[in-house]
Amino acid sequence: MNERSINQSSKWKSRLELLVTILLVLVTLMVGGFALMDRVRPAPSRAASREVGVKPVLPPIPMPLADAPVKGSRRAKVALVVFSDFECPVCARAARELVPQLVARYVDTGKVLLVWRHYPLPIHSWARGAAEAAECAGRQGKFWGLHDWAFAHPKELKPDRLRDAAERLGLDMAAFDKCIGVEAAERITKDMALAKHLDVHGTPTWFFGTVEPDGTVKLVNRITGLGPVGMYEEVIDRVVQSRQGS
Repeated sequence: MNERSINQSSKWKSRLELLVTILLVLVTLMVGGFALMDRVRPAPSRAASREVGVKPVLPPIPMPLADAPVKGSRRAKVALVVFSDFECPVCARAARELVPQLVARYVDTGKVLLVWRHYPLPIHSWARGAAEAAECAGRQGKFWGLHDWAFAHPKELKPDRLRDAAERLGLDMAAFDKCIGVEAAERITKDMALAKHLDVHGTPTWFFGTVEPDGTVKLVNRITGLGPVGMYEEVIDRVVQSRQGS
């Protein structure tokens, strides 16, 4: 092989090596870009990622009512129990759009008792503090007032803003401050243990059941997530009818 051929071969080899290097760099950039997109793409909420539907609780499970914040008549024979999180966007939509319709039709008419259970998800930084504040407001008869404020101000759940809201509700602030982080924390821990026992994994999770003479709710159906109001009305009507026929 002459010198000219050797030079041409060397040039082609250099060009080939350069081309391979460029291709490797492009592939690396593409892989890195896809990985970055996966990291920044918003993950669906646990509740939203599931298909919303009615499921039976088999066998029916008794749940205590003691100490839970409630709305409606204690003489109601049917209960709607919600495990919820003040920092959950789906829960906020439910509180604003779904719950008022159910309250007007069933709770205000004395047919259904609405029961709240705390389930602050660990992925939400301020949910636990908001749950404690609402629980402490509940000790002074103002749970639903702080509940409504928290869902109306999901970006303002830091301790100082929650305390301001509690003060505007007219609470005894010394008692409120004493409750935060001690008494309330114990209640929330109990609710979360109950959620685990009931296999609750996302918010909001709804349970439907009959109020029993011993002060418990016999849970018979559940819905995880947020569905159309008709889905909830159908279940409630069925449970109310079964209770009236018993």
